[in-house]
Amino acid sequence: MNIRILAAVSLIGILSAPIAAYAQAQPVGGAKGQNGELATAPGGPVGAGMMTPEMRPRFKSYVGTQKVSPYTYDRDVVVGAVLPEKGPTYYDVPKEYNIGGYSYTVVNGRTVLVNPKTREIHEIIE
Repeated sequence: MNIRILAAVSLIGILSAPIAAYAQAQPVGGAKGQNGELATAPGGPVGAGMMTPEMRPRFKSYVGTQKVSPYTYDRDVVVGAVLPEKGPTYYDVPKEYNIGGYSYTVVNGRTVLVNPKTREIHEIIE
């Protein structure tokens, strides 16, 4: 009887290992934090809405040509920070950048992608 229990527990462990490994291997962000490490994207779907490294310079240049109202924020501008309800102006990201569901704004001189529903910073474009 103990052999059957041991076999069942071993089988469960073997079958669950690939699921755990898959979950750990999935990217959650793409934005670089201040220390250069990959930042997470809280509240966003896994890997969704991230700007590729190739698109960042072009998008930053695009934002520089727009009449964007910059916002001064008295806290650190980091991925996951929630911007205040009043103050920042949010702009649509052009469809060519393939960042569905996110807006952009400029906070403390930094271009950021924001979830317009939660006002949470999703990615910092540098």
